[in-house]
Amino acid sequence: MRIKPNKHKLQPKRFGIDDQLPAKALLLDLGIVLIGISLPLFMDLPVFLIIYIILIYTLFFIGVISPKFKSPVWLPVVLMMFSIVLIIKYYHTISGYEAGMALFALLLPLKILEIHKRRDFNITINISLFLVVLQFLLNQDLIKALYMLFLSILLFGILIQANRVNPLPRKVAIITSLRIVGQALPLMLVLFVLFPRLNQPLWNLQLRNNSQGQTGLSDSMSPGSINSIVNSNVIAFRAKLQNTTLPLARNLLYWRGPVFWYTNGHRWTTKRLYGFFPRAPLAMQQSPVEYQLILEPNGKSWVLALDLPGKIPENTKLDVDYQLLSNAPIYQRAQFLITSFTNYRTSTTISPQEYAAALQLPRFTVTDRMLNLVMTWQRQAQNDPRAVVDTALKYFSTQNFVYTLNPPLLRHNPNDAFLFETKAGFCEHYAGAFTLLMRIAGIPSRVVTGYLGGEYNELGNYYLVRQSHAHAWSEVWLADSGWVRIDPTAAVAPERIQRDILADATELSGAITPVSFISNDSSILWQILGKASRLTDALNTRWHMWVLGYDQRQQSLVLEFLGLNFLDNYSSIIFIIILTFIFSTIVAFLYSRKQSV
Repeated sequence: MRIKPNKHKLQPKRFGIDDQLPAKALLLDLGIVLIGISLPLFMDLPVFLIIYIILIYTLFFIGVISPKFKSPVWLPVVLMMFSIVLIIKYYHTISGYEAGMALFALLLPLKILEIHKRRDFNITINISLFLVVLQFLLNQDLIKALYMLFLSILLFGILIQANRVNPLPRKVAIITSLRIVGQALPLMLVLFVLFPRLNQPLWNLQLRNNSQGQTGLSDSMSPGSINSIVNSNVIAFRAKLQNTTLPLARNLLYWRGPVFWYTNGHRWTTKRLYGFFPRAPLAMQQSPVEYQLILEPNGKSWVLALDLPGKIPENTKLDVDYQLLSNAPIYQRAQFLITSFTNYRTSTTISPQEYAAALQLPRFTVTDRMLNLVMTWQRQAQNDPRAVVDTALKYFSTQNFVYTLNPPLLRHNPNDAFLFETKAGFCEHYAGAFTLLMRIAGIPSRVVTGYLGGEYNELGNYYLVRQSHAHAWSEVWLADSGWVRIDPTAAVAPERIQRDILADATELSGAITPVSFISNDSSILWQILGKASRLTDALNTRWHMWVLGYDQRQQSLVLEFLGLNFLDNYSSIIFIIILTFIFSTIVAFLYSRKQSV
């Protein structure tokens, strides 16, 4: 006689895999990887937040190693509330990029404190992958991309381990993760190449304040405005040469930025007293240099073109003073294809408005000593403007002027005190004082700011220009030559034209000391490190140009090369769907065949 089982009899409860806590080794592995994900964020966090995050991770590791010290259930909630208070206290908000990233950096270690089941473990990994993506919103350098790819592969390996009944060795799990990533690469490449591109890169979110990431230059110039950034190694732009493989002569590497016409005796600005006037065309254009300018975000419309720009790219314009301007402020990395002429002559025609603006003098700051000095030059030069310019340059080179990063503070009449008392200054002192003296002599002149020089990278055939290359010079108008560049700094420190400034602690220590320059001779170790640095930057530049800067123009070139230029936005999407279906079918077939063997 067969006895039927009682359906109402209580059966023993079986726990699913989601109710099991992962092995201790997996928890430790996850904690280590999460620390690796958090490390890049530490550069933007205040010290006390970094210490706080490290303490939370320490609590997690102690609880894993010794379960009796495992954090109670209520602790993550309390720490989360305290974290929000810290964020509000420091950032005054919990929204925005800085506060948001800091909050995520704090919540991630808090999340692993409350891992009690495998489901919590899996959710923590998903949150970690989300934080990986967030870190690319403002920084997508190649090294960071490779670093985050490595951590993502480790996370996938940990996820595979956590969801297996029979754990795999770490090596096998990582190989499996690599295989999964490798299988996704072909489809990823198809999507990257064919998916319709935007006019601008995908990452144009403008999350930071406009005050950050701006150029070291300013829309005004006063004593100390440029030497204050000479210690900055922040990259301003790169210029990749298109039609030459040789570095240009250093005395040609003037990158034009804001041009100043008006001065009150203390500060130079772009303000013009006499309104706007048309830009005169170039009378002579020789020695063209075609280059691709890769400009870092500066929050301005300035496009730092090589002096002087001739053929300009779309969405830009040349101002009256030959400054190249973008039609919109630059809040993201931008690329411009420009042709400049290193041998040029501007038109000798000058409008009455321009002539008057270039002779404007400040009230109450032109002293008798300045007038007498200029009158002496005019007598020596017999009122020949070009000879007056040469006499002024000779004066700067022979009267014991010092080119220094830490000049004395100039208060009441900075130009007079600089010319006749301190005789110590940086490029803005010399450019401002020289321009003012030329105006007193009746020679139209203006101040130009920008960059001088650059680090030539032979591995990528481009110049890398940093904020430390910021410079100021003058332009004078001569009846037979038009606007002519005059750099009075070269009369005092000609080394500045040939070599970059070495800004060390000695020059900023308080005593007035002449600027020292980077030596052309260096040790073998220094040369090796320099070569490695140039190689890294060259790879990173190509990454920015061909991956991050992959826009509609580049996509059109690639599609034309592949013979797919007949695709438009809609047909591209249909084509992608078809290729995805074919690819998925092939992968499914190969997988099922492998399972059946």
